[in-house]
Amino acid sequence: MEINNTDPNIVRKAYEWFDQHTKYGSSFHGRALLPFVKSLKNVNSVLDVGTGRGEFCNWAIENLCQDVTGSDFAINPDPSFLNKNINFIKNLSHEIPLPDNSVDLVVSFDVLEHIRPEDIPETIKEFSRVAKKYMLHKISTTPASANSENPYLPSIKNLHLIQQGRGVWEHMFRTNIDADDWRIWRLDRAIFGIKKDAEDKAMQGDLDYHAGKRAERKARRSKAKEQRLDE
Repeated sequence: MEINNTDPNIVRKAYEWFDQHTKYGSSFHGRALLPFVKSLKNVNSVLDVGTGRGEFCNWAIENLCQDVTGSDFAINPDPSFLNKNINFIKNLSHEIPLPDNSVDLVVSFDVLEHIRPEDIPETIKEFSRVAKKYMLHKISTTPASANSENPYLPSIKNLHLIQQGRGVWEHMFRTNIDADDWRIWRLDRAIFGIKKDAEDKAMQGDLDYHAGKRAERKARRSKAKEQRLDE
């Protein structure tokens, strides 16, 4: 198995090259989860980690709340978003310059797989430290498509420095947050957390229901696979 180069200087230079030469970071990876985001109660502030050009932040300031922060370590926001009262900050994911319990909702969309494996534990701890109520993290589990023009990419091997299934990610979240403070669910394409003192009992029931349905689907797929092997 080929090991990715996680040298922080090389990784940063790769993303800075994307920032300067491409529209990288303009995709709205969280679009499919917007109805779920809007269903969350009492969200008055949000932090988007790895915001890229700021597409989610732009949606949030217009549709969710007026206290919106976008964080990225290399990609600069779309200039058209700079006059919308969005707080764009530059920082690493494991060094968020915000106080404890200062943001109702912390999100990231196809970001965690880009983070150096050695920084993941502190990143998850930072998410849970800053979040007051909710966390929602959509994670890609497959290799990133290549961009042969980026001169730093051959050294990194693949921009997705972590390529693991969502079950592994769920375990990493459970391992690196305080189980007395948070409940964690694995949705179809994301990891979702509710801080226990902010739990919505109706939503908790919905999440337990969907988790059960996901387990049923997995069992049916496994049984069908066994039947095919027996034929």
